[in-house]
Amino acid sequence: MIDDMNAGVVIVGAGLAGVSAATGLRRRGFDRPITLINEELPLPYDRPPLSKELLCGDRSVADITLHNAEYYEEQRIAIKSGSRVCGIDREARTLRLEDGQPLSYSHLILATGARPRHLPVPPGSAPLTRLFYLRELGDAMALREHLAHDRHVLVVGAGFIGLEVAASARRLGCRVTVLEAGPRVIERAAPPVVSAFVQQVHQENGVEFRFGTQVLDVIEQPGSIAVHLASGEALAADAVLVGIGVIPNDVLAREAGLACDNGIVVDQHCCSSDPRIFAIGDVAKSFNPLIARHVRLEHWESARQTGEIAAATICGELAVNAGVPWVWSDQYHLNIQFLGWSDPRAEKVLRGEIGGPGWSLIEVLDKRVIGAVLINAGRDRRPIERLVMSRHVVDMELLADTDAALKKWVPA
Repeated sequence: MIDDMNAGVVIVGAGLAGVSAATGLRRRGFDRPITLINEELPLPYDRPPLSKELLCGDRSVADITLHNAEYYEEQRIAIKSGSRVCGIDREARTLRLEDGQPLSYSHLILATGARPRHLPVPPGSAPLTRLFYLRELGDAMALREHLAHDRHVLVVGAGFIGLEVAASARRLGCRVTVLEAGPRVIERAAPPVVSAFVQQVHQENGVEFRFGTQVLDVIEQPGSIAVHLASGEALAADAVLVGIGVIPNDVLAREAGLACDNGIVVDQHCCSSDPRIFAIGDVAKSFNPLIARHVRLEHWESARQTGEIAAATICGELAVNAGVPWVWSDQYHLNIQFLGWSDPRAEKVLRGEIGGPGWSLIEVLDKRVIGAVLINAGRDRRPIERLVMSRHVVDMELLADTDAALKKWVPA
C-alpha cells in the first residue's frame, strides 16, 4: 500500500505548467513532498523569450529562469534534472525512471508538453546541424549562433514561432524567406484582414514570403543547407528554422491506459480518467464549461492557469478551468493578442483603424462577443474578456466606437 504522506505529489515536466502546479501547492499549504521531474538540465525557464529576447541577445538565460535554485530549496520542491520517466504503474502508483529507480506518488501531474512536428529528411541522414526546431533552451542557443549579419535564414511555417523568429532574424540583419504551405500567415488563428496586416508589416521589414510551398526534404552540405520543394525548386540558406506545429507528448499517458485524444483528456478540474492523475499545459485536452467541449491550448496563460487548477484541486479547493483563452505574440513594434474563440459565422467588428496606433477586430455571434484580435490595444483585453465570459448582449455601434471606453460600459 502506498504511504501518501511520504509519497506526495510528483510532477512530470518542469515548464511553466509544472512549476505553477508545484508553487501553487506550496502556496496553498500543501506540506507533503513535491518532486518536479525535469528532462532538461537547466533550471525551469520561461519559453516565450526563446524566439524573441533570448534569440536577439536582449535577455540572458538567467533572466528567463523562473526561479533560482535557492527558491526550490526554500519551498522544499525537489527537482530531478536530466531525468526521464519511462512508465507509469497506476495500480502501484509508481513511476519508472530511466535509471531504473521507482518513484511513488499520491497524486501525479503530467505536464509533459508537446514536441515539434518535423520535416521529412532522407533515411539514414547524418544529424543536420543547420536545421532547427525551437522548443527548448538548447534549440534557441544553437540557432542564435547562426543568426549573424548577412546570413540567409529559411523559416518553414508562418505561424507564431516562425514569424517571431523571422522578426528576430531581421533585427539581427539576416535575410529571411518564409515558406508557408497555406495561403496566408497565422491562418489558424487570425482572420484574413489581420493576416494581411501582419504580412504587410513583415514585408515592410524585408521578409520575403512564399505561399503554397510544400517541402519534400532537406539536405545539408558543407557551409549551407537546401530545402527541396514539391515544385522542383531547391532553396539554399545558411540555416533553416521549422515551425509547423507541435504534437502533444501523451505517450506515457497512452501506455498507462489513460483516455487520450490529441492530448490527455481531462475534466474541468484538470483530472484525467484516473482520479489520482492530472494533466496540465500543452499536453492536456481540458473541458471548458464556457464552450461545453474539450480543447487543447498551447499557450503560456493556459499552462499557468491549469497548473494552478490542478494544485487547487489536489488541495481540496473547488477550482474550474473556465478561463478565456489568451495568447500574445510580439513582432517588431507589434503586440498581437488573441482572445477567446473564432467562428466563421461571427460578425467582425473593427474597433479603431487598421494600421492605427491601436486597433481590434472583435468577433460577435448572436449579439455576443466570442473573441477578438488586439493589435497594440492591450488596454481592451480585460473588458473584452469580461464580455466573452458574461455573454452580455452588445451594442455593435458602441463596440466599434473608440470614443466609448469599453471598461466604462462592460459589466464587471
